[in-house]
Amino acid sequence: MAAPSRPMKVLMLCGYLQTGRIFSGRLGNLRKATKDFAELVFIDPPFVIEGEDNVDPEAPPLDTLKPEDYPRGWWMMRGEEGRRNYTNFDECLTYVRDVLDKQGPFDAVFGFSQGAGLAAIVTALVEKPELHPAFASCTHPPFRFSVIAAGFEPLDPRASKLFYTPVKTPSLHIIGKADPIVVEERSLKLADGFLDARVEFHDGGHFIPSKTPWKNFLKAYIQAFVNEEGAAARALAVPSPTPTPADPVDAPVREVLT
Repeated sequence: MAAPSRPMKVLMLCGYLQTGRIFSGRLGNLRKATKDFAELVFIDPPFVIEGEDNVDPEAPPLDTLKPEDYPRGWWMMRGEEGRRNYTNFDECLTYVRDVLDKQGPFDAVFGFSQGAGLAAIVTALVEKPELHPAFASCTHPPFRFSVIAAGFEPLDPRASKLFYTPVKTPSLHIIGKADPIVVEERSLKLADGFLDARVEFHDGGHFIPSKTPWKNFLKAYIQAFVNEEGAAARALAVPSPTPTPADPVDAPVREVLT
């Protein structure tokens, strides 16, 4: 494969209560594996999470932390079962659009948990910017691909409407069969919103697998898009990291916390 003129830029979106620095540290092996052909750009969510919105029972008080260590989120959730109102959702989209404008263009997006939900939303919006006022004047091109790990079907109507027409961008959806936070059904419903979705399962919970088969798989999947011609077909042809029933299954390693 010919070397690209520049490394691909991949926008990395962390999970709820994380920061870009934490997410970068958790994915250190992937950063090293892809450094020759991809620049992974980790950004912080715009909002500090405190009070009842911080669902971590062991969270230390904010006044004991450095500002760069404050738990952060892309939005806060309100509402009843089956429907949500994402507080600060519009402000979040404006923030991400500004990142695209100032630091882009990005070739892809990779998100985990709440960041995966946002990755799916932004993937839809760079395809169809007219669907939200924050993106109405956005000229960022569609992504080459999206990686959505522990993503979920958005229940806020402002977000769910973005998937009424399937998103065309090739996508990889990583789902933990034992995920206690994002159940498989919601992840699969999000994958249904993509025309060319590849779904890969692991036997663990709410994390991105980090063992060698998964690291090599993610490296090969991302590398498949270095040259755009035929990229989607090459990505689909990358062998699955999931062991066959005849192979031993290693105990999962917790890679990323929500």
